[in-house]
Amino acid sequence: MRRFFFWFFMVTLFSCSGGDEENIINNTNNVNNTNNINNSNNTNNVTTTTGECFKELLAQAPFSPRAGHTVTAVGDSLYLVGGFTNHDGTAVALNDVWKSGDGLSWIQLLETAPFEPRTSHCAVSFQDRLWIMGGNRETDYYNDVWSSPDGITWNLERGPQDAGFSDRKGFTCLVFDSRIFILGGVDYGGLAQVWSSADGSTWTLHTDAPWAGRAHHVSWVADGRMWVAGGHVYTTEYYNDVWSSADSESWVQEVEALPVATLYGHSAFYTGERVVITGGNGNEDGVMVSPDGRLWQALPERISRRSYHTSTWFKGRGFLFGGSYTENMGIYLRNDVWATCQTK
Repeated sequence: MRRFFFWFFMVTLFSCSGGDEENIINNTNNVNNTNNINNSNNTNNVTTTTGECFKELLAQAPFSPRAGHTVTAVGDSLYLVGGFTNHDGTAVALNDVWKSGDGLSWIQLLETAPFEPRTSHCAVSFQDRLWIMGGNRETDYYNDVWSSPDGITWNLERGPQDAGFSDRKGFTCLVFDSRIFILGGVDYGGLAQVWSSADGSTWTLHTDAPWAGRAHHVSWVADGRMWVAGGHVYTTEYYNDVWSSADSESWVQEVEALPVATLYGHSAFYTGERVVITGGNGNEDGVMVSPDGRLWQALPERISRRSYHTSTWFKGRGFLFGGSYTENMGIYLRNDVWATCQTK
């Protein structure tokens, strides 16, 4: 965990949250939460939980402490890309690439990828490739699109001057109806735009969504619908609503107000049965779950407080990586790895 100047972090991500380390989160569904957490490779004899129990797997992973990064499951591997870290008290954007088959053992594929260092970008698995889009490095914002079959060889699929979406950061992306979708984000203000592409190169602008423009929200796909929850615009507008769409054109407000007053810089994963939201400003050490995106429960269990972390569902487990928190007016970064508990 590292500390750096608060003003720079505000420029980069606007704000974050703080807290302490905890070893294990108690489970509400009577799942055995012992220290014998199974390795992700041993999935044949494992029944997973759905987010009520988290276990710290690594206190310090080999990648540097960071926030605003992405971790994406592509096939049998996890790929971590970019974000920002601390270097001598200054926030520095990254363009390194790391790979893991289980969330425990990591290898660095690239110290410097061919795209610009960045944070608050977006990543998705599509057509058996890892895709990286947009983001920012200090005041430089990006709208390029890159893809890779292995995290080592990268192709520029859409250049900064090509037609399509404008420079932005803090947006979300997902795969829906065999297309990549990007939702929201921020440039000079909050965006409510929805763009999609069948190939990552040619992009189509859909009707602006009725939800307020926002960044640092979350999105997921469940029950044949796209979902959006939370977010903010700078330090002036904060959201805790939930919206969904079955066609990217018509949106329904499913929840007017989640169990927390504000929610941004959080992360979410979908288990196949429910969506799990962790952390974020307004929910720093909290875990919320929903079976349908409409009925939500804020659980009494806690994770170590963090914002601008990332999470993903991989090999039957929810994984959570890194992030930032505040303490005594300082900003600290994490490079830990947590996962949902398992039992045999």
